[in-house]
Amino acid sequence: MFSFVIRTKNEANFLPDALKAIENQVTEEKVEVIIVDSGSEDDTLKIAEAFGCRVVKIRPEDFTWGYALNVGISNAQGEYIGIISGHCILTDVHFINNAVEILTSDKKLAAVYGRQVGMRDMDPFEEVDLNYHYPEMELDEVQGREKKTIGVSNACSVLKKNIWSIIKFDEVAQSCEDGLWSELILDAGLKIAYTSKLGVYHSHKLNAEYLYKKYYWREHCPEYNRMHTHGTLYNFLKFMIKKNCVEFRFYTSGLNKLNIKCPMRYIAYYVMIRNTAMMKASNDLAKHSMDEMKYEQIITPNLIKWMQLKFGKGKFWQYDS
Repeated sequence: MFSFVIRTKNEANFLPDALKAIENQVTEEKVEVIIVDSGSEDDTLKIAEAFGCRVVKIRPEDFTWGYALNVGISNAQGEYIGIISGHCILTDVHFINNAVEILTSDKKLAAVYGRQVGMRDMDPFEEVDLNYHYPEMELDEVQGREKKTIGVSNACSVLKKNIWSIIKFDEVAQSCEDGLWSELILDAGLKIAYTSKLGVYHSHKLNAEYLYKKYYWREHCPEYNRMHTHGTLYNFLKFMIKKNCVEFRFYTSGLNKLNIKCPMRYIAYYVMIRNTAMMKASNDLAKHSMDEMKYEQIITPNLIKWMQLKFGKGKFWQYDS
């Protein structure tokens, strides 16, 4: 049996398409879908029940990404566990068969991560990121710490349940549970892999406050990044000057490759959001290395709120035909 575990909270907009894509899989495998919901107030649960999913509810205050996954997988009957987000849609009807074929080819292979493709008219900068970080690639296997694999993300992954039974997801970390788990897998002498033979459509609506919190937390997470903190002046020079210039060129080039026209000032806004968040997180972590702050407690600066007003005025990019 093949089990999908999907974490949800208010995912009614995309969940029907996500579940329909699972229904349309061409496979001999018996398939089940486990929905782990942490307090949806929209039609998420009605949609899940209409598609015959098994729903497991957890309290919103108990939610972490890792805890929700562990609860879902513990309720799953499948030998293979597909993990996608509630707003991710499988790109291929052979997703299940491709995953099973790859994972059965090597006993040491614990998980395989798939490609993520940006949805148009959601966030052009995220399209650039996904196109860069999740390229077309047959198979990229990794064993040990000699290099980092691309594609480590629980927005699109499949793992072996018997290995998860020994090495579970961290239930405390506020994010990066997938990266933390992958490091434990590699330390145990097992393998992980990336392939574009698996894939999902995955995007978020462009929102400055969401971006700020996401990049703040990625920099703040000491368990995953093991970052070295420095003084305020160093971080200012690194993030607000050097990094801004490098990333401005990166997004300008990436948008051109995807034939997306975007005013330069909006590229600058986007880069500033990312690096303001990372600089603030780095400085905060230098002062409070044992800080137990949760994701929801991140305070968004007024500058970021001002940028959201700029983004929210309407679509400012266009695609060349």
